[in-house]
Amino acid sequence: MTMNPLGVRMPVTRRLAGIAALLVVSLVAVTCAKDGASPPAGATQLAFKGEPGNAMAATTITTVVVEARDNSGNPVTDFADSVSIAIGTNPGSGALSGTLKVKASAGLASFSDLSINKSGTGYKLLAVSSGLANANSGTFNITAGPASQISFTAQPGNTNAGGTMSPVKVRIEDAQGNVVDAFSGDISLAITSGSGAAGAALSGTTTQPTSAGVSTYSNLSIDKVGANYTFSATASGLPEATSSVFDITPGPAADLIITVQPSNATAGVDIFPAVVVTARDGLGNVATGFNGLVSLAITSGTGTAGATLSGIASQSATSGVTTFSVLSINKAGVGYTLSASAPTVPTGATTAPFDIAVGPPELLNFAVQPSTVISGVPITPVKVSVEDGSGNVVTGFGGNIDIALFANPGGGILSGTKSKAPFNGVATFSDLSIDKSGIGYTLSVTATGLTGATATSDPFNILAGAGANLVFTGQPTSTSAGAGIPGIEVTLRDAQNNVATGFNGNVTLAIGTNAGGGTLAGTFAVPAVSGVATFPGLSIDKVGTNYTLKASVTGISDVTSA
Repeated sequence: MTMNPLGVRMPVTRRLAGIAALLVVSLVAVTCAKDGASPPAGATQLAFKGEPGNAMAATTITTVVVEARDNSGNPVTDFADSVSIAIGTNPGSGALSGTLKVKASAGLASFSDLSINKSGTGYKLLAVSSGLANANSGTFNITAGPASQISFTAQPGNTNAGGTMSPVKVRIEDAQGNVVDAFSGDISLAITSGSGAAGAALSGTTTQPTSAGVSTYSNLSIDKVGANYTFSATASGLPEATSSVFDITPGPAADLIITVQPSNATAGVDIFPAVVVTARDGLGNVATGFNGLVSLAITSGTGTAGATLSGIASQSATSGVTTFSVLSINKAGVGYTLSASAPTVPTGATTAPFDIAVGPPELLNFAVQPSTVISGVPITPVKVSVEDGSGNVVTGFGGNIDIALFANPGGGILSGTKSKAPFNGVATFSDLSIDKSGIGYTLSVTATGLTGATATSDPFNILAGAGANLVFTGQPTSTSAGAGIPGIEVTLRDAQNNVATGFNGNVTLAIGTNAGGGTLAGTFAVPAVSGVATFPGLSIDKVGTNYTLKASVTGISDVTSA
């Protein structure tokens, strides 16, 4: 018998029935927890119960076991959720293969087919399950598998014939591409192909022992120029490996030669065929590796003074050859030569002599411009040349050149011989004159047989000459006695009737015909301004009909008004 909570004794059978009922309740609670979305209240973290061990790349790691535990580190055997595994620390940049997600059983998740493809020291795995703290494994190493292939890790590069190549590196690898540090044999290199391979010799140390699975070749050279060379790498018991292709090129450019000389040409017209300059190495081979700038310049010729080499006179070589297909000289002359130079090539070259001829007549040009003169006076001789498109005088031109006024600010007339036959391509006009003063005259020229060819001179001025006569340019008008006479103006003109703008002397007025016996009042002696005198405020005090005024300037005949 035993006592119930009230102190009443109960039979043993009744006590056992109570215990059984409590066990049923507990089992139901456990079952509900397993069927729910969250783990049992006791599981809070994961831990590695079976740690990963060292393994070779791509081979199965010893079975890894992850356990669910409570806060005190005790196993939670009723944990049945999924656990995922991944690489946590990845020193070899490897990839984890196998079954990466496992459902726990009795609180344990076992991973039996894991592998990592890249070798490395200090790998760790990471275990993850929803709602639990993650777990990191201890460190383990992945080593390379057995040697199975050869690989070029530093390929041979292009180099000059006889020049030392950049170091070539070859290593022994397992099937996953990991270097096999433990390999201790030799690796040998040899030429296998290339346009210059026949008769070519590979010099230097061509067989090298490996160090940590790698062989380095730092003194290799090939003596023959060629393209698309390859090396083969061999080691005992392994398949042969082939390098990428590379070229053996000539040495650096040492000099230039003219391989196509310039021919005689016409001024302003491209030289044909194109001038070609070739760079060579010290042995006379075309320096195909030279792509530097090559420049041409005029060095001699009778037209050198003022001559210009036009077109593309500086351009980069292509595989050692520079072609100058757009090249011309503007001045006619004989015995021209061109020099070829390049900043990085020690020795330049000079072409054979050639000539540049005058082109056909195309242009007219004022070789001597008209100058400023006094009206009616001959202009300093004007010269007009017939030229080709580059400005060379065409000495054999046989047509006439005609000259005329173009800009005519004074309304003048051009006098003199206005049509001349050129002599040696130049027409000289020595007796031209213009009768009216003006600022900004220009002349134009045309030539027989040169359709559309014309030229206009620079502007020039025609000045008025010295004063020759007086003119009332503002006549007095009838008015009342004593009242001002408006609009009186007197102008001094030269012999061509241009206003003598250079005259600033006094002009004096007086009564000429004095019909009424009057007296002239006001300022009747006035200085001219640029040849013109204006008289405001004059008056006559007596009534009269047919008065006249007389204007006078020292040395000039008087003039009488209307």
